Amino acid sequence: MKKRYRVEVHDLIPKKKEKLMCNSTNLVVLSGYVGNVSEVRQTKTSGKDVLDFSLAVQPKPRRDKDGNWIDQEPLWVKVVCWNGTAEYVEEHAESGKFVEVTGVLAQPEEYKSKKAKKHHARAVIHAQSLNFIDVVKKSAEDEDF
Repeated sequence: MKKRYRVEVHDLIPKKKEKLMCNSTNLVVLSGYVGNVSEVRQTKTSGKDVLDFSLAVQPKPRRDKDGNWIDQEPLWVKVVCWNGTAEYVEEHAESGKFVEVTGVLAQPEEYKSKKAKKHHARAVIHAQSLNFIDVVKKSAEDEDF
């Protein structure tokens, strides 16, 4: 038999000078197209294998004021892979290949754009798992189905 617990609202309200502690979740799942892929290198301090690649994530299209659909610019994310995952990515990743990445969000990385010479922040994901997915483009014959 399952135990049932009853929680009263006043139990959730912190008492004087108590801090309410909450655990937060940091899990990100993204899918997109591989951009540039670096080579596997070792960290200076621990000697662990590390590799990073850029991932283009396409946001949902939006409508303009006339009601036409407009594709938005892709969001570029830096994906960092460690140890065995880094070696796997080095073997299988190619620019333009579709991939699904599950990982954790890390501190954003600042960079200066070459054209506009402005400072930007880029999201960084530390990959925990990834799947390369073969994308089959529809032909004109397939659209009848």
